Amino acid sequence: MKNLYAYIPAAFNQPTEIVLPGHPVPDDRLCTDLPYMPAPFLELPDSLAALEARFRGSKHIQGLRKARRQLERSGHTLEFRLARTPEAMAKWLPVARMIFLERWQNRYSSFAWGNEQGFSEYLQSLSILAGQGQAELSIGLLDGQPVTYALGLIHQDTFYFFHHATIIDARTHRYSIGRHSYYHTLCRAVELKLKYFDFMTGEGKHKAFWTTSSRMTCRRVCSPRTLYGRLTHPFRVMFQRGKIRIQNNQALKKKLQSLIALFYKQQGQLHTTI
Repeated sequence: MKNLYAYIPAAFNQPTEIVLPGHPVPDDRLCTDLPYMPAPFLELPDSLAALEARFRGSKHIQGLRKARRQLERSGHTLEFRLARTPEAMAKWLPVARMIFLERWQNRYSSFAWGNEQGFSEYLQSLSILAGQGQAELSIGLLDGQPVTYALGLIHQDTFYFFHHATIIDARTHRYSIGRHSYYHTLCRAVELKLKYFDFMTGEGKHKAFWTTSSRMTCRRVCSPRTLYGRLTHPFRVMFQRGKIRIQNNQALKKKLQSLIALFYKQQGQLHTTI
């Protein structure tokens, strides 16, 4: 399964393009590692009680509890279904995809779930990984309706928060459903007795709620150790360095995403992966 977070040290990744500093360099390749994006992570406590105690004084958690009380007083229900077997993954991953497509409707996303072939590859891979205990999917149901999901990859002592989305509407916003999904997944990682929760590359307010710790990832540019490779390598590095600058410039990135979304909407191919 090809994914955007190749620094996960697991066998199901393609040859790495995103690595951690100090990652071994193949003898037959000319490689340059460029600072890419920070990957926030949280060191997990050994129990749910300890997790609750850690965030007890957090205004974020207090707001989450308030939202939960409001939800229950209003007669709504929020429950989570967990898919961790091949059969359950086959049943619930298409539901997660529907949430993803609705969340990104009329917006551009490069994630492969936008087309049938890309999604079928993920479904096949994740079903296998679920059978090996390396993948889990949680689906949040608000009044029985799927509105949020969180997909995690598990390797050794770390839970990687691989992908998630929440449908945005008046109810999910009012009751902080996306944050409930985050906390539910954190609790799940603690239940699995894992040591670390990796929020994956990129920083944001939704991650800063939970941790201030992070490690820098690098984008690795590789070329063959041939005359052609040595001649073209500096230009490939220059191209990737410019691409990283765009990706880390949020204002410019949003403008480019809007332009790409407009183009694909006009072409009738909004969710085509490029």
